[in-house]
Amino acid sequence: MTLTQRTSHVSRPLLLAAGLAIAGILGLGTHIVLQQVLGVPYPDVHLVPAWATFLNKWSAWGAVVAIWLYDERHSPERTWLGRWLRIALIFLLVKETLRAAVMQGVVTTSYAIYLALAVPTIVAVIAGCGLAGLVARYVRGPGAIVLGGLAIAAFSELVWRPFVTVPLVETINGLGLPNHDEVYGQPYGLHVLIPAFATYLEPVVGAVLFCRSIGGRSPSKAAFVTTMACFLFLTGRIVSPLVWSFFGPFPVPAAFMSLFQFALENAVLITGVFFSVRWFGRDDHTGFVGGNRQAR
Repeated sequence: MTLTQRTSHVSRPLLLAAGLAIAGILGLGTHIVLQQVLGVPYPDVHLVPAWATFLNKWSAWGAVVAIWLYDERHSPERTWLGRWLRIALIFLLVKETLRAAVMQGVVTTSYAIYLALAVPTIVAVIAGCGLAGLVARYVRGPGAIVLGGLAIAAFSELVWRPFVTVPLVETINGLGLPNHDEVYGQPYGLHVLIPAFATYLEPVVGAVLFCRSIGGRSPSKAAFVTTMACFLFLTGRIVSPLVWSFFGPFPVPAAFMSLFQFALENAVLITGVFFSVRWFGRDDHTGFVGGNRQAR
């Protein structure tokens, strides 16, 4: 092994870590600048009708089915159970499940109640991703994504939510855990911003796993577009600004920006992660993430 090769082996993980750190900082920084510097309001979605909320969930679960199909193609050696748990983990990470609970605790100082309330979400995501695996096993092609996403969203809303999620939430709320309004409001100081950036590691890790499952191994120029679109559908950042903006207390342009800021944040994040993984997480010989090494 030459000195250049040794240097490459040592520097590549450092470059990958640096690239991912920059992606996370720029992603969250985009949202913070829009909200705290430019004054873009936080979304108010309490007037969004049920059908519009369902449409967003439909698209997200369709993205889960798409990830399952891509992962089957790219990693056929993975077991069904392993794929199920991996995709559920990706969904939970990119949706910032634990981060949202922790940050609610930071601004309210009521950590226990929000961490406990994350449990019903985790259970629902694991169940939904299992259903996505069943859909992917028996239905192929675009129909699996569209109809599968619809079926999972319907099951989630009509069966799982009323019979599992709601009772769990009621049980947790009945525990008497401390819960009160926000103690810290905007503009947030360092006591909020530091944990905000620290906990952003969660979606960064999720985005890395996402790229490894759907876009990290393909040499196609369309891989980036596919990765971006699927990621934004998964996180619910396409339907929400395009549809929800018409329902709420803000004028449509302000409502659109309040929702679009999160789409832009996610777009910046996945762009940085995608190219960091593509450039610095590559195999020496294949040039793509996870490629098979040739004998030296």
